[in-house]
Amino acid sequence: MPSISRFPPNTEEAKRFAVAFCLPMATPGLRFICRKSLTPPGARAIDYPLSARMDEMDCVAVFDDVLVPWERFFIYRNPLLVARIAEAGPGHALSQSAIKDLAKAEFLLGIAYNLAESINVLQFPNVQNNIREMITVTEMVRAAVLAAENDPVPGPSGTVVPNPRYLSQERFYFLESFPRLLEIVRTVGAGGLMMTPSDADVRGALAGDIDRYYQAAALPAGRRIALFALANDAACSGFAGRNVLYERFFAGDPWRLGSMAAARYPIQDELKERIWQFLQRAREWDARWGGTESPDAH
Repeated sequence: MPSISRFPPNTEEAKRFAVAFCLPMATPGLRFICRKSLTPPGARAIDYPLSARMDEMDCVAVFDDVLVPWERFFIYRNPLLVARIAEAGPGHALSQSAIKDLAKAEFLLGIAYNLAESINVLQFPNVQNNIREMITVTEMVRAAVLAAENDPVPGPSGTVVPNPRYLSQERFYFLESFPRLLEIVRTVGAGGLMMTPSDADVRGALAGDIDRYYQAAALPAGRRIALFALANDAACSGFAGRNVLYERFFAGDPWRLGSMAAARYPIQDELKERIWQFLQRAREWDARWGGTESPDAH
């Protein structure tokens, strides 16, 4: 099997980078360079239900002559131990990721159902099949979680952990499916996702017009605006775009991870041998029947 690693080799050069520790945010010499916020200054949660409350800030940490006390280290100059972190507890690392995926898939599916019902389009086959696609993603993720829990493998110190064979493939499946879930929400919500006034307008001088013209087929204006603001924040906003990048890259380079998954697939030898056994049975068939018709054909 080819050797494919995402970690540096166990060399003196690599040891400088093989550390893990924790420090208080206010440690002298520690600075953070943050990206731009994804919501306008002073954004209210009623207008940006997700990004105003749940945007995770991304930053670069700068260590300028920072003292890290020995008791704060988990790993020090040990590339092999760093490399084994991902393999030491696959049930923890992959399970929380899959459960996060399930929560996101269910959340977006709930939004899509509500959008379709609010504008009275759920009866149309194209909408039904779009939502069916979201259901398939949701239930495939759920199936991977249940399979991993019901077929555990030995873990550290005599424990058992969910089977990474299912969860690692779920990770690839979801990162490829997630953009499609957002696309379906945008398709179902259509132009209405853009034509949503702010809460200030809802409560301002135009309240009467908004109450009259922004009602949906099955929702009053206030509930319709709140629902579409949530759908827009989930599928169209900068928060949504950041989420797509997060799902694709949070576990590392998906191409390198995919190469590792292909090289380390645990039952590949069994599957390859099954093909040769099948071909051997074909040769035995010819040797026995000599090209004549088998009695089983009648």
